[in-house]
Amino acid sequence: MIKGIYTAASGMVPRALQQELIANNMANSATAGFKRDRLFIEHLDRSSAKPLPSDYQWQQPMVEEPYIDFSQGMLEKTDKPLDVALEGDGFFVIDTENGTRYTRNGQFHLNSIGMLVNMRGEVVLSDTGPIILENNNPNIDANGNIEIDGEAISRLQVVRFDNPQELTKTDGVHFAAPDGLIAEPAREVTVRQGFLEQSNVEILHQMVDMIDGFRQFELGQKVIQTLDYINNKAVNEVGRTR
Repeated sequence: MIKGIYTAASGMVPRALQQELIANNMANSATAGFKRDRLFIEHLDRSSAKPLPSDYQWQQPMVEEPYIDFSQGMLEKTDKPLDVALEGDGFFVIDTENGTRYTRNGQFHLNSIGMLVNMRGEVVLSDTGPIILENNNPNIDANGNIEIDGEAISRLQVVRFDNPQELTKTDGVHFAAPDGLIAEPAREVTVRQGFLEQSNVEILHQMVDMIDGFRQFELGQKVIQTLDYINNKAVNEVGRTR
């Protein structure tokens, strides 16, 4: 009975995590450049699974880990010259007080000294450093080149990673790269001026997943209650001697 309770409880843990992820996804459904979190379910061979109690007899240990879904979000036309979106595999590069960060949120503007920054005032980087503009109406082509009155000013730095799943989400739209993960120039990506990439969260699907996860969690609770009742009967009635 105890093993059954342990099994049911272990199945409830990822359901609780799933609800947290879904709630955060839905809260950021209107955040430009946000990438939703999901659960990856993997069946492992016993040889590669995490150690389990000695009395466990699972044939296919299962691991559920969160991962970031980097699928493309829809592009929304804003017609603002400093709004830019990426089509394809790539990230803008941002210089923050905590180091270099990478983002798909291209909602930029100029600060008081004409430097291109994000909504938090952090510096947007070019291939050579910060980007200084004389006015907020430049032309940005599909390769990220920035021109004003036909004169080349700078170029947005856009990079990619061989394995973006190694990136760490530092907030809703910014990512940090661990040591050893190399950022490479993004080749197969298009920069779209006057657009913003929307969140890739689909509210309807998230609501369905939330209801399904809640039902599975509730089922686990009922299993534990039933097993606890049976265990109580076994201890207090069946095993009682007269």
